[in-house]
Amino acid sequence: MAFVQTASANISGSTISLPLTGVAAGSALIVAVAQTGAGTRSYTAADDVAGSLTSLVSYFPTLARGVQIFVVYNVAAGSHTVTVTQSSTSVTAQATIIEWSGLGTGATAIVGTFDDGAAANTPYCAEGGSIDTTGPCAIICAGG
Repeated sequence: MAFVQTASANISGSTISLPLTGVAAGSALIVAVAQTGAGTRSYTAADDVAGSLTSLVSYFPTLARGVQIFVVYNVAAGSHTVTVTQSSTSVTAQATIIEWSGLGTGATAIVGTFDDGAAANTPYCAEGGSIDTTGPCAIICAGG
C-alpha cells in the first residue's frame, strides 16, 4: 500500500472538480470533504470514469463543522476527475482527493470521530471498532 498523489480545492458554488492524471490501474481514490462553515450537510462525489463514490463516513456535529469521506476502489488507469457536489452554495468547504495503490478491491471502514464537544475547547474522540491488521490498512483523518 502506498500514497501516490493528491489534489485539493475549495468548493465555490455547488460543485468542485478534482482532476488526477496518470492514475494507476487498481488504485483507490479517496475523497475527503471538510466543511468549515454553517449550512448544508449534504455532499455527493462521482468519478467521470468509475461513477459514484461510496460514502464511508459522514459526520457533522452541531457546531457546523464536519467531514464526509468517499471512496472508489480498483479504478481503471488514466485520467480521472472526481466532482464533489454540495446542496447549497452558501457553505465553506474544501475537498481533497488522494490516490492510494495496494488497497485492493475494498476495505472495512472503521469509523472514528473527533469533535470540539458541546463546549469550546473540550475535544473528545470516539472510535468505531477494532482495526484488522491482516490486510492493507490506511488511517484517514480530515477535519472541518
